[in-house]
Amino acid sequence: MSYFFFRVRLFVRICLFFGILIFFVWIFNENIPIAGIKKITYTFGTPHGMVSQLRPMARLGEQGRENGISYQSIKEDPVFFDIRTPISYDMLSVEIAYKNTTNKQFGLGIRQFLVQTDFFITPFEPAGMRDGWSIGKAEISLKDIRRMPGKYSLSLSVKGLKYYPDRIESVRVSHMQITLTRKPLISL
Repeated sequence: MSYFFFRVRLFVRICLFFGILIFFVWIFNENIPIAGIKKITYTFGTPHGMVSQLRPMARLGEQGRENGISYQSIKEDPVFFDIRTPISYDMLSVEIAYKNTTNKQFGLGIRQFLVQTDFFITPFEPAGMRDGWSIGKAEISLKDIRRMPGKYSLSLSVKGLKYYPDRIESVRVSHMQITLTRKPLISL
């Protein structure tokens, strides 16, 4: 009987050891991806651990739902958000679902750390339609970008968009898929 309990106890200890090991490898991979690719899905207006909400609030319009799809309106240029990450990456790719009621170009900007006003804008290229929403894609090389400690500071920009109470110009943004890539930790 004691031999049976010894074997069960040994089996439980081995399972706990491997469970804890797998848990720590998973946590490590979440913060520093072993394959070099980090994908983040973000719905605007909802809290997220890695992506901050849009700011300043004075430049944002209403939040709502359209046919079951959540959105947030941008009524003045630009609005900002941060991507928090403990390591730096080589490439940023953003795919965003939006509805642009202006005739102005919609783009993604990134800020250099030392020069806080040094934003450059990459326009979203059309990548199709999904459920009545335009899908835009923008890619930015991060190799020469000095990031702020622990985060990249980005903007959504519609050059020249100003808020006027009698005008209804805005850009509705629903969700975005962010892909950060870097050299893999382990090359096979």
